[in-house]
Amino acid sequence: AAAVERAKEHLKVFKMPLPSGACEPYASFNIRWRSCWEIRWNRFSGPYPWGTGEAIYVMFHEKDGLEVLGSSICLPEPKSLEVKISKEHAIAKAGKLLGLDQRSAYYRSCLVVSCTLNVIATDRTFDEKQKKWILNIPLQSRLCWFVRYWMVDAKEQERRRKGPLDSKENMTSPHTLLWVDAATGELAHINMLL
Repeated sequence: AAAVERAKEHLKVFKMPLPSGACEPYASFNIRWRSCWEIRWNRFSGPYPWGTGEAIYVMFHEKDGLEVLGSSICLPEPKSLEVKISKEHAIAKAGKLLGLDQRSAYYRSCLVVSCTLNVIATDRTFDEKQKKWILNIPLQSRLCWFVRYWMVDAKEQERRRKGPLDSKENMTSPHTLLWVDAATGELAHINMLL
């Protein structure tokens, strides 16, 4: 608690307000730099976190004082925080897109790891009629279902059912992340982590 108060004092000196709707601060010590505290307030819009790392952060040395102070908050608020698309509908929509793009045997089956609401900013959308991504549309912030798929083939699924995985196996599993607009159901973004 003392480190958080000290970080707030640094923010006051530089007249840097916390983002509206910021969550409880996240505090870590000795992670990036030796003997340094890092205090971070992640951005929220209403009850929804931003999935793009937007935050206010303060890093200071325990004895020497302020090291880094900054803000990565630069994107506009979303026009709406309305949720019209259900979680189940978002998962189905994302899965349909994966069926279009993932034709190899390795990607024939997949597991939903998570599906949560996050705010993102994107400059693309998927045109369902043309079956292609439209890029470089004006950047807009949207509330989206953040659907994370874990792509594994049937043989790998069977092996994983038989016993626990070690952490190295989890780290190397390919993930596909899709963002489905919570108000319109449009596919807003895709990211494949292999």
